Amino acid sequence: MINNVNFVPNVQLRAEIKNNIEEKNCPQQNDVENCNMQGTQALASYNMPLVKKDVAKGEKFADVYNECAANMPDRTSTVEEKTQVLSYIDRMLNCKDITPEAKNYWSNKKTIIKNEILAIQNSQNIGSDSDYNPLEKEFKAYAGKEWGKKVEFESEFDKIEYWFSYYKTCVSYADRILSSTNITPEKQEEYNSIREDMMHGVRTHGEYLSKKYCENRA
Repeated sequence: MINNVNFVPNVQLRAEIKNNIEEKNCPQQNDVENCNMQGTQALASYNMPLVKKDVAKGEKFADVYNECAANMPDRTSTVEEKTQVLSYIDRMLNCKDITPEAKNYWSNKKTIIKNEILAIQNSQNIGSDSDYNPLEKEFKAYAGKEWGKKVEFESEFDKIEYWFSYYKTCVSYADRILSSTNITPEKQEEYNSIREDMMHGVRTHGEYLSKKYCENRA
């Protein structure tokens, strides 16, 4: 279900992630791929109404916002473009005149873009791992950290976009682990199940994003 974003379907993985959190206190759908909101469309969501006035020192949120909108494409696709957007977001988050609402929005957007970069890098490295063990540890650390976050969202769209990026990154980890040369039959079965569960999240959340994206363009 769309609203049921907080689930880890694989029982073994859920237990391991839970332990990880307690210790630390911590698609293949082309239309969805093209509905990233890092560019001017996303920037428009938190434009001038959220900017405080008369801040004497430091960069102004509006100035960084306008610079990013002028220099970045509507939808980023490469690691280089996404990395550049992250640099703009860091500057926006450091502006003294950024409002709490905008700070929350762009903090979540930063996580989304970092997830997208990680998914791209995993996809590029499929078939390069001779040992699945280090990658499995990395995946479980990632999943535990993201699942343990307390995240607030300004809208349903923001929430779905956030968790879509999480599920997609999990799928990229599963693909990479499944392609490792020394994976055992037992682990192969486990990660095929994990991948199937995570792909359900990708499809479900992706359908919502595609629908909203098409509605916004209509």
